[in-house]
Amino acid sequence: MEDGGSMSIDWLGWPQEKDPAAHYKVVLIWAGIGGGSQCDYVKHIAETLCVENKKGQGAKFICGVIHPRGCGMTEHTSPNPYDFTRVSDWQTSMDYIEAKAKDDPRILKDFSMYGVGISLGANQLVKYAGQCADLCKLKGVLIFNSPWDIYLAINLIRGTIFERFMIGSVQEGFMVRKPSGTMGKKQLLSDDGEIKFGLSQNEKENFAQMRDKFGLNFNQMLTASSWREFDEQMTSKCMTKSPVPGAEHKVPANLDDEPPRKSSVAEYYFESSAFNFIGQVKVPTLIVHAKDDPIVSRMCLPLESSVSNPNVLVAMTSRGAHVQYFRGKPWGDCATWREWVRGRLLPNDRWNSHVVRDYINYLDNNS
Repeated sequence: MEDGGSMSIDWLGWPQEKDPAAHYKVVLIWAGIGGGSQCDYVKHIAETLCVENKKGQGAKFICGVIHPRGCGMTEHTSPNPYDFTRVSDWQTSMDYIEAKAKDDPRILKDFSMYGVGISLGANQLVKYAGQCADLCKLKGVLIFNSPWDIYLAINLIRGTIFERFMIGSVQEGFMVRKPSGTMGKKQLLSDDGEIKFGLSQNEKENFAQMRDKFGLNFNQMLTASSWREFDEQMTSKCMTKSPVPGAEHKVPANLDDEPPRKSSVAEYYFESSAFNFIGQVKVPTLIVHAKDDPIVSRMCLPLESSVSNPNVLVAMTSRGAHVQYFRGKPWGDCATWREWVRGRLLPNDRWNSHVVRDYINYLDNNS
């Protein structure tokens, strides 16, 4: 990125050798807040698609999981944190992926790109597709359980166990670095404020610059138990014009370098929300939302503006919770309760992974 920031992509199914007869479907997955390629719901989609490659017939899938700044163990290489309003990061990523595929002799330039967005990643994918409009590099998009109106979604879960769960996901994704799997939240900072977390010395230095630039207190960010507390410690300081003692808040002249700050947290979330952009989407888009989603209420879905766009199809399911969509018998293949305890129940099968495969195949065969 122009300001030195980094995003990362994990790949599955990238061809190991040249196949002159193959056509490739590059499917880019945008995970939920704090999520990435380590999440079961992401793995299931990627594995469901790439298992099709073993059949040896037709077009082949390549899956890439995109991680924004600091997410999915992506190293912070800039003191600027992940900004939900920022689309330039995604545009740069799309340019990079397209060039990577075009320049790879194993693909022979015969490929199409599609996007799958999940939860907050779905919100960001709609923003990208809507703001880019005719310049969008994707041939089709699938959206699962997007928050759509982020501030409304947050307000509807305030005071619930789901709010605490989501705050934990933010803290985990942004601050907790576990290369060895042994570092817990309480080990991140010492009493004197020395920064212990970071994948490298360079990242530790960027965290220190971030702290000084925005006046952050990482201890308070890490112990925040509500969204309001986290917004006070992070969002308001990094994304708004509110004065913070000891930190300089200047509106930058270069929009690509750092977007101008908003007047309030509410304005920041408003401009980050996908409902502003669904009407501008020019590529075929399938929106799926579960009526029993406990984290993102269906009240957040901009149904009227979605169905009025001829490029958009909306599907509401009676069940599915928040991007789970498990299907099959509850016990799956578990023979005993001990197998259930070991966690073999939940990864049984997910309906939405098959929807992704079938929808992309339909678009690819009829383009």
